[in-house]
Amino acid sequence: MEDAKLIDGKRWARKLEEELKIELIKLSRKPKIVSILVGDDPASVLYSQIKQKKAKEVGVLFEWISFPEDADLVEVAMEIENLNQDNGVDGIMVQLPLPQRFLEGHDESEIIGSIDPE
Repeated sequence: MEDAKLIDGKRWARKLEEELKIELIKLSRKPKIVSILVGDDPASVLYSQIKQKKAKEVGVLFEWISFPEDADLVEVAMEIENLNQDNGVDGIMVQLPLPQRFLEGHDESEIIGSIDPE
């Protein structure tokens, strides 16, 4: 068995963030990420805020789209489809878990599956 190695995660993360900033500066435009939040779960709101802050720190444009917990699943899927077609959007994230009231008879994979991996 090999000896265990202690890794300083914060130091490693800072190094990766600095490398990412350098790579992003080389791009012809800033990448854009859109985060979809359904409902107002405090933990989900906090995670979305952290993602927004980190995106800004490294030079990525970040858009946050919120829907109420009682939003229609089709409405959210249509918004994702519009984002799929937007050439200015480079990434789409859906904050999980989705509220049970929103899902009602559906599965998270239906929403996640509507994101075009391209």
